[in-house]
Order: sequence, then C-alpha cells, then structure tokens
Amino acid sequence: MHGTADKITGPYSWGVEPNIPGGINPAFLVYNKTTTGETQYTLWNGNIRTSDSPYGPWTVIPGRGDCGTNRAPVFHNGVFYCTSQRTTQVYTTTKLGDAWETYSDINVTLANGTSVSYASQFETVEDPFLWIDARGNWHIINHRYHPVNEVAAAAIHPVSLFWLEWLIFKKFVAD
Repeated sequence: MHGTADKITGPYSWGVEPNIPGGINPAFLVYNKTTTGETQYTLWNGNIRTSDSPYGPWTVIPGRGDCGTNRAPVFHNGVFYCTSQRTTQVYTTTKLGDAWETYSDINVTLANGTSVSYASQFETVEDPFLWIDARGNWHIINHRYHPVNEVAAAAIHPVSLFWLEWLIFKKFVAD
C-alpha cells in the first residue's frame, strides 16, 4: 500500500497509485538534470529506474547502476552518492548507469580518539538514509535492530572524508 498527500501533514489517500515496480524498501530521489535543468524522478529498488513523472512510466537505467542493496542515494553538486544496507562506504558516480567508485569508508571517531568502522560499532544496522545539509555536513541515520532495544544509529561529518562522531539512540522498555 502507498499513501500520497499534497502536504506532509495530510490528509493521505491510501491506494495503489503510483504503480511502483520492484522490491521492498525503495529509495526515491528527485534531482534536476545538470544539462537541461529538468526534474528527474528516480526509484531505487532492484534496478534504478527513471521517469519524468513521479507516477511513471518507469524506465530501467541500463549499465552498472548498483551501489549495493537497500540503497540511500543523494544528488549533490551534479554528482550522485549512495550508501547501502551495511553502511560501510559511500559510493559515487557522475552518471547513473556508469560504474560506482568508493568515495569514502565510513569510520567514526570514538570519545577516546580511536577511529573505527561505523559498522563495527553497529553490527545490525539497516535501512540507511543519507543527506547533506545546507552547510555541507553529511548525515546518515539507520534503523538498528538489536535485542537491547537500541533502535537507531547516526553518523555525521563536516565537509571531509572522515566521519567524526557517532550517536546511539536508545529506547528503553519498562520491566
């Protein structure tokens, strides 16, 4: 089921439109083409699909369009960036369908100054969301499933290739 609304606060219409092809956990990225300025809609689940409308029709982008599974894409300064399910690296490409290259390993600096892999601190992260804020700081937030009820993890870095800090958000369950 898919809900749509004109405003984020609703009201929502719960129906079958738009027709979204592919698997679970789709990512949706809207960007303006650098050559024409036209708005482009992309759907990232299974393949990367593109359309001139959020309602389709969707066309699969041929080539090496994969930067992992359960992707979190962003378009910034004419370049595509993406991380995937395990959130260990950020990948980049200038054109969808071309090969993805590693842009950055995602390491975090602990309070004691030690740099470690983000994934080593959060073995069970999934469902990443990647964004770059107006100041150029990069952010990733994940769902984290774990028996001790830590439900999310986040990494942040200011305009560099190194992720500088990490946070855990905890949900406590009453005994």
